[in-house]
Amino acid sequence: MTKASPMKSQPLDDTLMLLRAVDEGDAEQVKSLLAAGADANAISESNETALMRAVSKGHLEVVQVLLDAGGDVHARSENGFTPLFMAVFFGYADIARALLARGSDPAAPTARRLCWCGSARRGRSLARARRVRCRRNRKRRP
Repeated sequence: MTKASPMKSQPLDDTLMLLRAVDEGDAEQVKSLLAAGADANAISESNETALMRAVSKGHLEVVQVLLDAGGDVHARSENGFTPLFMAVFFGYADIARALLARGSDPAAPTARRLCWCGSARRGRSLARARRVRCRRNRKRRP
């Protein structure tokens, strides 16, 4: 699994234009920028990949475009969050299915060892699910 880190080789203008198109949900613009050589794994100033930004905004079509262009489903944010974790966290089931179809690991733990699985099964609210730690991921005290 890779951790998102700023890339020095990608021209800044291409990266900014791609991230802006991702934020706006403009799949056609994202396609044309990728065809012109923009990196599908471009990193924002907040150390999120373009795929993570598309997932967090809920732009399914943009997610599909980035996945087709080689977007990394295993990338991690500074907090250790994967695109799949973000999709589930924000409640985007269609995006989560697309990421799973591309090989995203549903069992990948986050850096903070947060887990959405138990909260989702118990029907807790999303706000409550954000604060719950999965029993399987808790450290045992001696």
